[in-house]
This record gives sequence, C-alpha cells and structure tokens, in this order.
Amino acid sequence: MLLSVPSPPRNLVAKARSTDSVAVSWKSPQFPNGKVLSYLVIYSDDSYIPLDQWSSMGANGLNASLKALSRDTKYWIRVAAETRVGLGNYSLPVSAKTLKYDCK
Repeated sequence: MLLSVPSPPRNLVAKARSTDSVAVSWKSPQFPNGKVLSYLVIYSDDSYIPLDQWSSMGANGLNASLKALSRDTKYWIRVAAETRVGLGNYSLPVSAKTLKYDCK
C-alpha cells in the first residue's frame, strides 16, 4: 500500500487580535492519509515571494497565534498538515490585517 501526504487543511480563518498578533484556525484535512502529527503555518506580508521565504511556525492543534507582527499590516497565511510520510500541500491563502490601534 502506497501512502501519500495529507491533503491541505480546510476552512482556514485568520482574525487580527491586536496590533501585533493574528489568530488562525482551520479544520483537519479531508484526506489525512494517516495520523496528522503536526501542522506548519507559514505567513508573510508579501504574497509574491517564494513560500520557502515566508515565516513559519509549528502547531499541534487546529489553531495558532501569530505574534510579533507589524502594526496595521496585511499578512497572508497558509497551513499544511504533516504525517510520518511528510508535509502535505498548503491550504489556499487567507489574509488578515493587524490592527492599527489596540482596543482598550
């Protein structure tokens, strides 16, 4: 039996939480093709640079909090699932813009 990498995570949602953070959540892949071990979240304020130049962070669950971002800046975010076979394809990108001012 040939195992393949997981399909992309689904229903990616990103929402600004402050001037320097964005909350991201998603649903597990439709076709995990094994047990999902972790997720890789990548993000950038420039959607045109190669994906390997985007910032990244790992996540064990179905959400992540991107921190230390720039104020009032639009970020593009994508997520991929990883199994023992390897990293799957990234989700389609979503965007969120950090707040200009923190709410009090």
